[in-house]
Amino acid sequence: MKTLALELDERKFSKSFKAFGDLSRLRIVGFLAVKDMTVNEIVLRVNLSQSTVSRHLGVLRYAEIVIDRRDGRRVIYRSEGSPPARPS
Repeated sequence: MKTLALELDERKFSKSFKAFGDLSRLRIVGFLAVKDMTVNEIVLRVNLSQSTVSRHLGVLRYAEIVIDRRDGRRVIYRSEGSPPARPS
C-alpha cells in the first residue's frame, strides 16, 4: 500500500521527467540556471517562437522547475533552485 507522501513524490517525479523530456526545455532551464530572463530574452537564445517558449515555460512552471515574477509589464523567469537576482 502506497503512502500519500510516496504518491506525491511519484507525481512530482513524473512532472519533472515530462518537463526534462524535451531538448528545448532543457536548454531553457540551462539558461535560467545562469540568469533570470524574460520570454523575449529566452526566444533570442533558443531560436523558437514566443508562443512555443511560453508553452515550454508553462510545462516547466507546472513541474515547479522554474518560477516567475512580475516586474511591471514584464514576467521574469528563473530556475527554481537559483537564488533571486539582485535588483538593478
